Amino acid sequence: MPSQRTLVWVGAAALALVIAGAGAVVWTHPDFLKQNPADIPVVARAPAESKPPIVPAAPPVPATPRAASVPASGDKTSTPGPAFDVVNVDPSGEAVIAGRAAPNAKVELHDGGKTIAEATADAAGQFVIIPPALAPGDHSLSLAAGDDKAQQAISSTVAVSVPAQEAKVAAAAPANPNGRAPSALGMRTLATPSSVNGSRVAIQSVEAYAVGGLVAKGSAEPNATVRLYLNQADLAEAKTQSDGRWSLTIQRGMSPGVYVMRADEIGHGDASVVASANTPFDYPEAAAPTSPTAPIPASTSAEQSSAPSPADPVVGSIQTKRVVTGHTLWALSQSYYGDPTRYPAIVEANRAQIHNPNVIFPGQVFVVPKSDAKP
Repeated sequence: MPSQRTLVWVGAAALALVIAGAGAVVWTHPDFLKQNPADIPVVARAPAESKPPIVPAAPPVPATPRAASVPASGDKTSTPGPAFDVVNVDPSGEAVIAGRAAPNAKVELHDGGKTIAEATADAAGQFVIIPPALAPGDHSLSLAAGDDKAQQAISSTVAVSVPAQEAKVAAAAPANPNGRAPSALGMRTLATPSSVNGSRVAIQSVEAYAVGGLVAKGSAEPNATVRLYLNQADLAEAKTQSDGRWSLTIQRGMSPGVYVMRADEIGHGDASVVASANTPFDYPEAAAPTSPTAPIPASTSAEQSSAPSPADPVVGSIQTKRVVTGHTLWALSQSYYGDPTRYPAIVEANRAQIHNPNVIFPGQVFVVPKSDAKP
């Protein structure tokens, strides 16, 4: 164990070493003792800069062509083809053709593939063509539109027939001085529509009498209600019996021209149309005089009673008007109703022909609904 004297010498030696070290610091840094600790700069190490993760670039997406909002001017498939609206051919061969095509399109009327007349559609696509008189015989009419002959749009074909003069005279019924109803020989068949298999309602024939008379005959389901129209004018309702037969007789008022006969079978529980049939026909010029008071039976069958049955409604008279140059719907409404503002009634009864109330064509024939305003 070291003595007390030894410990004192060791402590003194350690103190001497500390003093010597301090003196060395003061000798090499004379301003050390004068410096304020607050003035000693502190150097902070900046944190390592974080690098964003590297994301591989997405593969390039091929550009998709933009869909054109307006068809290209040269795209023939986007152009609406021509279509017939009115085909009115008189027995004399005079014709009026009206229809629709692309706006401002050049429209040609073909007969058996040969161009016989042409016109230019207006900005709304409507046009009217009055060709040279058609010769007696059968004709196959179609429309072509477009400047490029190789890519013209072609309409469906309409078959018409112009009677020879001899045929027109032969169709006339002899005068009936006895005042009795004309027989079947006094009628001229206008249209005999082809039957559609499985159809619930059918128009079997449309026949004309002299002095504006007409008889249409057809069939429907037994005990059905059939609503009958001329153009779009509602004329009568027929109630079929167990045999399903019906007929419509118009005694007078038909004007020469093109019409459409339509028959709608009406549902039992409501007024919905469950079946429909229609056929266009061309009513001829007045043929033979007959007694204006002679009744026209709904059927020529000898077994039928003179009084019409519910299946055979009779309309005493209708109002029809053939359009000539200068006519307007406003003027026709004034003439028939005494009020020019009632022309929408004429439009509604002939809406298949009237696409623009401001434009009607010579040769069109309108059914004019009757009104209590003017008998």
